[in-house]
This record gives sequence, C-alpha cells and structure tokens, in this order.
Amino acid sequence: MAQRNTISHQFPGEADINERAFRAGAHFSALAENVAEAPSASEIHSGWMNSPPHRANLLDPELDSIGISVTARGGELFASEDFSRAVVNLTIEEQEAKLGSLLRAQGLRLVARTQDARLICEGGRLASGTTQPLLYFRFDAADLDSLPDQLRSKIASGRYGAAAAGACTTSVGGGNGGDFTSYHLAVLLY
Repeated sequence: MAQRNTISHQFPGEADINERAFRAGAHFSALAENVAEAPSASEIHSGWMNSPPHRANLLDPELDSIGISVTARGGELFASEDFSRAVVNLTIEEQEAKLGSLLRAQGLRLVARTQDARLICEGGRLASGTTQPLLYFRFDAADLDSLPDQLRSKIASGRYGAAAAGACTTSVGGGNGGDFTSYHLAVLLY
C-alpha cells in the first residue's frame, strides 16, 4: 500500500487475502482484514472503531489471532490488521488421537480399525468380508474440542459400544474449499 500510495485489500495481480495468509503459514477457519491510511496511529484506530465493519473485526470474539503491519511513507502511516480464527496444524495421527479421546469420553471403546476409518474419510468403501460398522459418520471441523451434535446424539442412543476414528487430507464434496483449514474426519460406530 505504501509503495502504491493508496489502500486496498487486494491490488491487481496480487493473491487474495486467503492465499496470502495461507502462504505465510497461517491455518485458519475464518479470516478478516482492516486496512487504513492516516497521519497517526490514533487516527487509524479511531477510524476503524468508528466504522461498523472494521470495529466488528476488531471486537469479533471468534477471531483469536492477529497480525499487524504499519509502514510510514510521506508523512502517512499505512496500516493493515489481519485477524483469524486459528486452526492448529495437526498431523493425521494427532487428529485421530484427539478424536479418539472425544469418543472415549462419550463412553465408547476404541477399536483398531483406523485404516478403515481413513478409507471412509476419503470417500472409499470397505471391502466385502470386512467387519462393517453399524454406522459411519464423516464430517469436517475447524477444531477438535467437541463432537458434532448429530454424532453425539447417535452415540447417546446407546446402540454403539465401540468406535474407530480416522482422518484424511481431502473430503468428499470438497469440504469447505478455498484456503480455509478444516479437519476431515470419519467415525465408524460398532
């Protein structure tokens, strides 16, 4: 912005904010940005706080991470704030371990069928002759703090005593697409 002496969220030929953040190493499920130009930091801040969309970004409780840049040029400050809801970059195995912990907390016994759960996660089918689950549940999530309500409801039915957890890097139907990060998971219920 300082080089062009104007503000913009995206200049012609420049990648969009999602791609720029992803290339910088950010993993996120939500992203927002404020940009401004003014002679002082207090004027920039005042402008953002008096603009409903910019104020909403600053005060959004769902956005838990921030990157700030300020550059001076010709007596003006050019500022950018990028906000995100960060998603921890976990390996497939770490995702499965967290998911397994959530399933155990629901009273289910984990069975060694991780490869089957991974196959279902990727949209595949289990071979005939393989022990088939009573139900499989495939979902995307931005965090692994809790199970989806629909899955918890199925487990609470008391029909299932065991589960297998699997994760994959892709999701049938494209997931949430773009550069946004989510975990792609499958639970097999027995």
